[in-house]
Amino acid sequence: MALIKSFQAVNGNTYTYWRVEKIDLQPKQNICVIRAVGYADQAASTQEMPQRYNKVFAVGDDYSTYFDYTVLDMLGENQTHQAYEFLKTQSFFSGATDS
Repeated sequence: MALIKSFQAVNGNTYTYWRVEKIDLQPKQNICVIRAVGYADQAASTQEMPQRYNKVFAVGDDYSTYFDYTVLDMLGENQTHQAYEFLKTQSFFSGATDS
């Protein structure tokens, strides 16, 4: 799974293919840190090192809604799926589509 969202960096490079690389759940603090990596396109994601990194934090109510153990267990959701769903609610990934 990945998200498709075009982003042009100040250096002129464009990134359109975003994958969740790492999810760090910290339940005692109600924090989830998501590391999303961007590539020029899907083909580049299998051939190149990531070119753009975004670190996104889910805290407080966002953590409870997407990553609390009751959400993951009761709904049968996994962390990765929830990470993508949460990212789509963030301004940087607004309008992103699933790949």
